[in-house]
Amino acid sequence: MMRATGGFARSALWRQILTDTLGMEVGFPAAHEGSGFGAALLGMEALGLVDTIERASGLVAIEERRSPGAAAATYAALLPVFASLSDALEPAFQRLRDLDPASGRLRDARRAGG
Repeated sequence: MMRATGGFARSALWRQILTDTLGMEVGFPAAHEGSGFGAALLGMEALGLVDTIERASGLVAIEERRSPGAAAATYAALLPVFASLSDALEPAFQRLRDLDPASGRLRDARRAGG
């Protein structure tokens, strides 16, 4: 099970979207801001104060567990489409990199050393 915290996790809608897009059970702790505590746990593990993060995870009470719903199948089907977008958009990304912010025109990439 994955755990998630943060401001977005206060929203029931965003909790379900996260669970559906990941396609796995997600646990949400009672405390919404877990980043600092997570960093402290990693530090404790590095210093040898706790054996493993898994053991330390017992210190965090899970308030709610969500499982993927019907939308998870749709997200899974769309994943390859979104994954292919990066390759398909590469020419457009290159043109954006060649854009001169001062003039708003495309630089000659060969002359600019790019």
